[in-house]
Amino acid sequence: MTSAPASRVDLYRAELLERILPWWEEHAIDSAGGVFTCFGNTGELVSHDKYTWSQGRWAWLCHELAVAGRQKLIRADAAAWDARSVATARHLERTLVADGTEVAFVTDRDGTHLPDDDGAVSLSVYADLFAALGFVGASSSANDPDRLRWSAAAHRLLAAADRSVRDGSAPSAPYPVPAGFVDLGRTMLLLNVATEVNRHTGSEQSRDIVEAAVDRVVGPDGQWDAARCWEFRPSDPAGGLADTLLANHINPGHILELAWMLLDAAHVSDTTRSLLPDWLPVTVLRTLELGWDAQHGGILRFVDRHGGAPTGRRLGDSAYEDLVVDTWDTKLWWVHIEALLACEMFAVSTGDPAFDAWSDRLADYILTTFPDPAGGEWLQIRDRAGAPLDRVVALPVKDPFHVPRALIRMIRLHEGTPAS
Repeated sequence: MTSAPASRVDLYRAELLERILPWWEEHAIDSAGGVFTCFGNTGELVSHDKYTWSQGRWAWLCHELAVAGRQKLIRADAAAWDARSVATARHLERTLVADGTEVAFVTDRDGTHLPDDDGAVSLSVYADLFAALGFVGASSSANDPDRLRWSAAAHRLLAAADRSVRDGSAPSAPYPVPAGFVDLGRTMLLLNVATEVNRHTGSEQSRDIVEAAVDRVVGPDGQWDAARCWEFRPSDPAGGLADTLLANHINPGHILELAWMLLDAAHVSDTTRSLLPDWLPVTVLRTLELGWDAQHGGILRFVDRHGGAPTGRRLGDSAYEDLVVDTWDTKLWWVHIEALLACEMFAVSTGDPAFDAWSDRLADYILTTFPDPAGGEWLQIRDRAGAPLDRVVALPVKDPFHVPRALIRMIRLHEGTPAS
């Protein structure tokens, strides 16, 4: 089987057009540019502050919706979505810091940079990279000279992020990388954004960053392999950290998201395709098995590398450790939709019926668990048994990103329509 059943593709389209997009259009679009995202799990707006990574995601998504509308993949007013992408990019310009190689992590509604606890402008490479994503998306919706200016801003932010991720100096709010560890998250996002920048521009600079990022993730030193898909890896194997909680846990959602990002990156160059490991599909299936909750269904947020609750010695000075211990058995909306997208993509690329079976299982769980039964959007965090939890997930935001991105991609995948 190489495509989802027609009825399920129709479900994806209906979910996007009848539930997701109408909710955001009604509740969240700021007429001054950008989108409000500080919503509680039950849908109430708690702040007009704007996290830059959310604004970057929104600018990119609006362009993708415009493209899908023009291609008749969905019923959408392409001109309206293009205008929203452009308006959000104008807000993103207000978030730029100094020489334009960084952005403020969070601003007020009008774009004034909000300080951290020490009075400085808050920074994070995640915000920088999502701003780059937004700029390159909006540049494809814009007319000159905005197109050229925003494409240049995307490349400038991408290059600076590449340098800081390589040397380990990139700030990683909301969760700083603990001392003595190398993280997967920063390189993973760098890879994804560089791939998108290349898709829009074809630039040699972005292609080189993609190739280097793939090499760092799955290179010959085996840092990320079929047996051990790390979220945090001790930077010194002999440094006495191998028995820690940080070293022993895995993040199934990130592994599955990265897996499809690697497939995406393979379209960038022959060099990138040659870097993809043969064991990648096996890793996806193994991760699904490790992460799946046999008792209640769904994918656990964090698990031990051998399965079950994460284990290992705590270092005691990491907010991320608290996150792992306190939330490992919760069920998050983004984890599940990224898992479904990965399964759909690997089903098509490999023809292995195991991915079809997982797609069926995930789609059934997702569509009966996360959509708000009261008619709202999705409730983004659930407890282990699937009941809603009103708590913060990393940031106090509800982002219009993972779900519509995956739904658009899955519709496009099964309709055989490439992205423009």
